[in-house]
Amino acid sequence: MDNIYKEKRKELKLSRADVSEASFMAEKRIERIENEEIRPNPEDVITLANTYNDYSLCHQYCSKECPIGTQFSTKEELEEGTLAEISMRILANLNSINQQRNKIIDTTADGQITQDEYSDFKAIYDNLEKIEGNIKTLKIWLRENMDEVEFLE
Repeated sequence: MDNIYKEKRKELKLSRADVSEASFMAEKRIERIENEEIRPNPEDVITLANTYNDYSLCHQYCSKECPIGTQFSTKEELEEGTLAEISMRILANLNSINQQRNKIIDTTADGQITQDEYSDFKAIYDNLEKIEGNIKTLKIWLRENMDEVEFLE
């Protein structure tokens, strides 16, 4: 499998020179990132994501390459989709949390999770991970599909 940055550049039918010109990133640096001779820094990833209008590159970096993100980012893979599909997944997750509300109260009321409460709490935790992933997907979708001026206003 190719490097994700190289794959995206090729998908857009851009040369490294095109990317360099559009992003003000040195062509040699792009080549070294794509050939995995160096790891991109966060600024490189943001620059490439902006250049390619693909903010899933940022999520990929944070969840798979960043030392902090690999420990604390959601473990859920982002599921792409239409705005309606993403919104429905979020609503389904929130509905599930609402159904688990009493379990959350019972499980956390005493400030401790006992062995017999662990499976309930694990299900709640897993659902929160899904919500987090779907919210990230929605944010990426919005960034990629809304005019920046509209988005900021």
